Amino acid sequence: MKVKVPNGQGVGEREVDNPLFTFKIPQSVVDGEYGSFDSDNRNTTMRCPAPQSYPNSANDLLSQRPYKDWVYDAFARADNFSEFSSVSDRFVSMELVHNGIHWDAACGQQFLGPDLSGFDPLFMLHHSNMDRLWAYWQAVRPDEEIFQGSYSGLSRFGSPEGSTITAQSPLQPFFGLNGKPHTTETVRRLQDFGYSYEGLEYWYKSEDQMRRDAITLINRLYSEGGESQSERRQTPQAKRRYFARISVDRADIPKPCQIKLSLNDKPAGSFVVFGQPAKGMLSAGMPLDKALRNTNMTTLPVEHAADAIATSMKVQIVKPDGTVVSNVTSLKVSLEDVEVTPPRTPDSFPTFGLSNFFPVANLLRQLAHHHL
Repeated sequence: MKVKVPNGQGVGEREVDNPLFTFKIPQSVVDGEYGSFDSDNRNTTMRCPAPQSYPNSANDLLSQRPYKDWVYDAFARADNFSEFSSVSDRFVSMELVHNGIHWDAACGQQFLGPDLSGFDPLFMLHHSNMDRLWAYWQAVRPDEEIFQGSYSGLSRFGSPEGSTITAQSPLQPFFGLNGKPHTTETVRRLQDFGYSYEGLEYWYKSEDQMRRDAITLINRLYSEGGESQSERRQTPQAKRRYFARISVDRADIPKPCQIKLSLNDKPAGSFVVFGQPAKGMLSAGMPLDKALRNTNMTTLPVEHAADAIATSMKVQIVKPDGTVVSNVTSLKVSLEDVEVTPPRTPDSFPTFGLSNFFPVANLLRQLAHHHL
């Protein structure tokens, strides 16, 4: 590609490799001069190698997950930052949205591995968007903009396993202008870094105006109605939605992997479990709207529809090579049936009613009938 560069007498053109196409690993690194790096000894970041093709294969994978639905439900259903970011069985959290992109955007490869993904230029683009979604969450819920309390952390770059992690813990190796390590507290405000996103023009808008503008934008970009949000009827009609509530202990499954859901043996959704964190409970509420559009189960009487969906549902844990993992005793699944009333105004979210739960037994092992 050609770029314009200063040449001492003005600006000239120079041909350079596209910096967003790949990253070349120094041969000394591949040769192990600095220790173990990549078990496959790849000397460049790769995306969708043959017989796949980039970007077509990546786009095909990305289109198979309902990312827009996932993002919208996270904003609409989350009660606090912990739910929105990583810990909820009512919707697909941002952690799982994040993981899915790492699996799909390069058909696996280095972009799937937490130790290597940062070398792919896609990393910057992907994480910039995650930052954007966090910024909108902060505008929508300023009272829950970062995590609260503390937890016992796993081993990481700047702290040993078992360290108590709070919003004041250092985010090494990142330092502020004063030479002190950044913390969650010091990076929480867009204003301190001199940038923003559409709708969050903090230099002339009030906090309430940004909240309303952020919700309007999320409705416009991510809701099922999209651009037609402003044309909603005065009295929105409630509709019934179904979610697969899935939970599993990370320590019981190989990582990375996918947890795949099917209805009557047809794909109905999946999410990705990353290599890190290595243990702890993982949960998600996978929306079934898209999968159910191709069936007649939702046309059944309400008292029969949920039973039909639960009976047709199958959940599998699948490795990257396609191997199905069986006998995962911590895997639990139930079907949620909930009535949802659409937002009454462009700057409000839908209202979720009381939920009913139905057991799902088709998990490669028999589950006891219970409610989550």
